[in-house]
Amino acid sequence: MATLMLFQIIYTLILAIDSLGNNPVDESVTNTPVLFSESDPRVLIFHGGTWGYICASGWNSRSAQVLCRMNGHWHGEGRASFSVLNGTRKIWLDDIRCNGDEMDISQCAISGWGLTTCSVGSVAEVDCSYTGDSQIRLLDGFSQWEGRVEVKVGDDLWRPICSKLWSNQDASVVCRQLGLRSNGGVAHTDGKYGKSSSNALITESKCIGEETDIANCPATLVNGDITCEDSQAGVECYNCGGEYRSEEGFLTSDNYPNNYPNNENCLYVIRPPSDGRLYKLTFVDFNTEECCDKIQVNVLNESSSNNIADGKGSVYSGSSTPPSVLGTAFSIIFTSDGTKGLKGFSVHWAPSGIQDVINATCDAGFYLIQIDVPLLKRVYPYTKLTSIGLSDPNCTGVQHGDTIVIKAPVSTCNSQVKSNGVKNTYSNYVVDRVFATDSNLIVRGNRWRMQITCSVSSTKSFEVHYNPSSHMRRKRRELDYTIHKKQSFPVTIDSYTDETMTTVINLNKYALGDEMYLRVKLQRGDDDLNLVINDCYTNPSRDIKYKQYYIIKNSCEVDSETHILQRTQQFTDLKINVFQFSGEQPYVYLNCVVSVCTNTETSGQCSNTCTKSRNRRDIKEDFDKSHIVNFGPINVRQ
Repeated sequence: MATLMLFQIIYTLILAIDSLGNNPVDESVTNTPVLFSESDPRVLIFHGGTWGYICASGWNSRSAQVLCRMNGHWHGEGRASFSVLNGTRKIWLDDIRCNGDEMDISQCAISGWGLTTCSVGSVAEVDCSYTGDSQIRLLDGFSQWEGRVEVKVGDDLWRPICSKLWSNQDASVVCRQLGLRSNGGVAHTDGKYGKSSSNALITESKCIGEETDIANCPATLVNGDITCEDSQAGVECYNCGGEYRSEEGFLTSDNYPNNYPNNENCLYVIRPPSDGRLYKLTFVDFNTEECCDKIQVNVLNESSSNNIADGKGSVYSGSSTPPSVLGTAFSIIFTSDGTKGLKGFSVHWAPSGIQDVINATCDAGFYLIQIDVPLLKRVYPYTKLTSIGLSDPNCTGVQHGDTIVIKAPVSTCNSQVKSNGVKNTYSNYVVDRVFATDSNLIVRGNRWRMQITCSVSSTKSFEVHYNPSSHMRRKRRELDYTIHKKQSFPVTIDSYTDETMTTVINLNKYALGDEMYLRVKLQRGDDDLNLVINDCYTNPSRDIKYKQYYIIKNSCEVDSETHILQRTQQFTDLKINVFQFSGEQPYVYLNCVVSVCTNTETSGQCSNTCTKSRNRRDIKEDFDKSHIVNFGPINVRQ
């Protein structure tokens, strides 16, 4: 009922628009709306703004043929049947007399509209299913599986189908009818297979894809001598293959890893979720007969399938593995001849990563890194081009059109070097950092990070004099100082598992962005003493004067990701979002300037509240109250 109401509304709108434009209705083509289906074969006809039945009085197969033709069935069959009249729906026509060759029911002899009570008590039904076996052929293709579609309608008369509305659903019916593929085919609407000089049979085919014969698909029939305004329909059929829509997966040729069959023509369509991301298609294994068996790889757009088999893809054969390709969707066409088969192929697809858009090489003592900006934005939409660089954030690149180029000596930019006496291996990182400040001093995280490595002979003129053993000794010394606390002053800094500060942990390894909970505590409890944190700053080394980054100043939080959880007379609790210093510095040292004051002291240095305008003496002037307590090193993992 809802379908009928929707059809009525749409049809009424069409009539209204047509009358507003003063466009006359072409009486030579079908223009009377009718409605029936296989599940409900009762014929409904639309007239005078409403739907009604046709009385079964005089109803026969000649009239049924006209109804089938109106509904797009060109084969000329139509079987009449009857149904008991139920309900109060209007009866529009009675005692229809058709010759069987009319294009519209209104061209048949009728007694008038709405002039009946249908005395026989039953209404007309029609069955348009084709009981014969229509003949169809493919012409002017490049193989037996493809070509222009033509249908036989006479003793020796073949007529083409126009490409308007021609789709893969129509193509799959044609391929199934020809016995070439059980579940699919690719439609061509681009005139790939030329044009017949014969008049067209169908201007618009409307298969749903499940039919076994093109004659059972509704269509718009040609009325008159028409050779198709645009191109004529073509198909390409396949006898194996499938469609894949997962985000990641593998597919293999038939019978893999054993030999694939002879005379195959396979189509595999890989169409992952269409959200704009790039995917990478990689052949894991590849072994075909070089002379005769071919694989064609096409990169498709997100929705169209018209370029699946357009011959524009790359073709491979033999045992050399094809290169990986990037795209949003892919097709693989595999054809084998009648001679021997080999193992075939295995292919993997998955979302693309940063390694797929960066080309890094080493030459003449330089890193040469090229970044494809359009692809980078597809893989990482929120990347920030101005924050891309090597381990040393001062080693950045220059953008040339759609490419960022970074060129730097392998011996600089915080490169790490390993030597075995024969070769020096230089390693660095290309990274897009999330800086916490405009000064680019500390890093809150990385949007992405990729290692690059370059090995060269140690006799090259650009080698760096480097002593790995002394470097490792320094690393071991730093690791020995897991948590260093200055014992000359009774204040400690301890780390805890969470903000409840109940479980102390001896942990020094954190990842970027982790939450670290610290308590700065006066070890010697005394009700007359008050612990005050004046400043807290961090360094990438034990040298407290090197690259100081403040997180607390004048008892105020000055780093957006550092929070004072609570202050008491004996301790202060902190929550710090772990960061890293620029230049791939692996360690962070925390230094807090604290004062231990009596309860009666009221100087700015002894105030335990945030006062950004505080004017206090330098810590060196009153060292009996102010001291520096240390925590670290904090080992920050990438």
